[in-house]
Amino acid sequence: MTLLVNCTLNGIDQEIVLRQIPRGRKASSLSPEFDVLTFVHGHGLPAPRPLWIETAENELGGAFFATERAPGANIGDVWGQEGASRELCLEMADLYASLHQLPTAGVNAPISPRSTPDELNAMITWQKDTLDKRGIEIEPVLKALLQWLESHIPAEPPRRALIHGDAAFSNLLVRDSHVSAVLDWEAAHVGDPAEELAYLKPSVEPVMPWNEFVERYVAAGGIAPAPDAMKFFEVWSHVWRHIGCLWLAQNFQQTGRYASAVAAYVHGPRFLDEGVKAAFL
Repeated sequence: MTLLVNCTLNGIDQEIVLRQIPRGRKASSLSPEFDVLTFVHGHGLPAPRPLWIETAENELGGAFFATERAPGANIGDVWGQEGASRELCLEMADLYASLHQLPTAGVNAPISPRSTPDELNAMITWQKDTLDKRGIEIEPVLKALLQWLESHIPAEPPRRALIHGDAAFSNLLVRDSHVSAVLDWEAAHVGDPAEELAYLKPSVEPVMPWNEFVERYVAAGGIAPAPDAMKFFEVWSHVWRHIGCLWLAQNFQQTGRYASAVAAYVHGPRFLDEGVKAAFL
């Protein structure tokens, strides 16, 4: 849960943002997300400036961390961008090339590493086991996609990198046609940079040729992704989001929450369809 708060700190009126875990829920990913945010901000990447973290439940509710409100506005959603320019996409190529060159030793990320074949196998197995524990049936199309992923796991990449993990335009703020902040680092992990690029590709391609984006990424210090890794992570990007929608369908059945219903029954089928296209067409 993300909250915008108007407050007075040290006698100065300002806006801060709270990333809060609802009271009673586990807050195990909160500290790692704050650590990653502190790490990338400290290396000069465009991210909200971290302020402090409260790891226990408190007068405001569940555990939270606070950041300064970053300037700018959102220009897209999980399906792509709305009015992004070629120049902005090139700027993103530079940004993610810089992110993927940061040292990873000692990074405390919210998500476990996933770049080696063993780690990717474990990632798929965890998803299947979690669906089973939740009592959610794996229907034939999703089962076929999971089997495709298991049989197309790529080799370990030449460079393991810190990955944002959800690099959609929905997690980007833009001000004066430039990136002002990358938000929501809760899915950050050490992984294959191809995963990040595969996630970005559907948003970039409507704006500029993909090969030119990759050329800029490489010129800025990134490593060109292997084609088989790109295809694997393109399929994976749709599969994990579809599975997340299955969880939200269950949440809607239990709580009646409208936002969960939209994700489950509007976005979920589309993610599944896009996964099929990426794998088999």
